[in-house]
Amino acid sequence: MIMQALYQAIKDILVDDKYAAYFTALPYNSGYFMCVKLKDGLDGEAIREILIKKYSIGIINLNNVLRVAFAAIAAADAQELFEGILAACKGFERR
Repeated sequence: MIMQALYQAIKDILVDDKYAAYFTALPYNSGYFMCVKLKDGLDGEAIREILIKKYSIGIINLNNVLRVAFAAIAAADAQELFEGILAACKGFERR
């Protein structure tokens, strides 16, 4: 039940068009991980470093696909996670 609520929270968050300019969620289910594919021109490794250093968000970069372990967060914190990824993408763009 908890994982289903988290899955639904993430699905609800990612329908916001503001994320689409920077990344797209790849198909996923209510498991433990999900991935977002970064748009062309973004550097996944640089964004990973921004996330850990500036936002204390740890993710894995696999060829500009960010692997997010969403099972490690509460549904109430899901918005903050994706806002952090969005901010890191915007921060990279301003370099």
